Amino acid sequence: MVRQTVRVLLFILALTAGVAGIVTLTFRMRALDASTYKRSLAPSGIYRELRLTMEDSFVAATAGEQAIGTPFADALVAQMDLPGVTVIMMETNVDRLLAWVNKQSTELRMYVPFSELEAEIAGLDVSSFTFSEVEQLTASLADCTPELNEVNAVFPVCRDSDEVHSIDMQAKLESFISMLQDDSRLTSVTVLKDYFNNESLSEDMLFVQHLGAHPAEVRLPIDASLQAAQDIAQTSSLIGWGLLGIAGVLLILVVMLGEMSWRGVLSVIGLAGMLSGVLVVVLGVIGMSSPDTLLEATVPGLFLTQYYSADMLESFRLFSNRLFTLLFEMTLYTGGATAVISLLVFITAKLLPKTAAERRMSESIGTGLPEADIAPKLVPGKTKFFRP
Repeated sequence: MVRQTVRVLLFILALTAGVAGIVTLTFRMRALDASTYKRSLAPSGIYRELRLTMEDSFVAATAGEQAIGTPFADALVAQMDLPGVTVIMMETNVDRLLAWVNKQSTELRMYVPFSELEAEIAGLDVSSFTFSEVEQLTASLADCTPELNEVNAVFPVCRDSDEVHSIDMQAKLESFISMLQDDSRLTSVTVLKDYFNNESLSEDMLFVQHLGAHPAEVRLPIDASLQAAQDIAQTSSLIGWGLLGIAGVLLILVVMLGEMSWRGVLSVIGLAGMLSGVLVVVLGVIGMSSPDTLLEATVPGLFLTQYYSADMLESFRLFSNRLFTLLFEMTLYTGGATAVISLLVFITAKLLPKTAAERRMSESIGTGLPEADIAPKLVPGKTKFFRP
């Protein structure tokens, strides 16, 4: 009785260690895959927020902040593929970050899209605006004020009189574009320095150097999080495989205490695997159904609201939500595969022939059952089955 109790306890411990090991390795595999983050970025709205910020930086750094949102400024940035520039920048930096976390790279360098933005500036062409488009843009300009006159001297942001002609606005826009394209590289550097709020920005610079340009309350939490991510990435593999190793050792003890045959050994392994797989699937379903709750429980106050807009914070939340969903989605596949494979092992075990000892045990269990005489007494002349 004591031995049986010990075996049950060891089996439960092995099951717990197995589930923890499977979940740890599954999370590690998905969390260290760059495609997980790219798939989370796309629907979150982060690309959109970054692109809008880059548009504002482009206008502010070239024409002035007062030109942001004006008709000609919006039409100009619409000519540029800034969404594409933003995606290239983010995906390249995600690849570099994951390579550094996985220790495939010794340095974490930030990719700054100078070349891509330079190409977009060089591709600006005023002739792409039709005369009717210029007329509509001119008509939608606000009247000039003393504050706008200085900006209006180099870029069309307002009308200084009712007699403004569209051709004059087109000429002013052409002159402005030519000024930008005289040194497209310098223009792109100026814009991106404003975008990243870093005057010492350089292409392919160390990320730690970029962090150094920000306040300590922003820099220190990010730096600590990056170091923690690298440490967790290295230790999670050891923890996951260690837990599976412990589960294996405990199952061996269960087998040894039971003095089992190969049929019994495979049965125990199959049963443990099936239960582990089912539990992992259940955890995956729970995680996918409540990512917001888990996010708040694991990383409360993740984002510093005083440094981000409400729209950007909402995009961060959607990104994290999607990330948690993808992480737990993987546990469904891993748990399901584990359960199916273990079921096949269990079925295989039951198809193996029983040993002599197992047959004797089955026979003794069968003969040890109390006999129950449930058949009717077939006495001639006293039952309905016989007729006189």
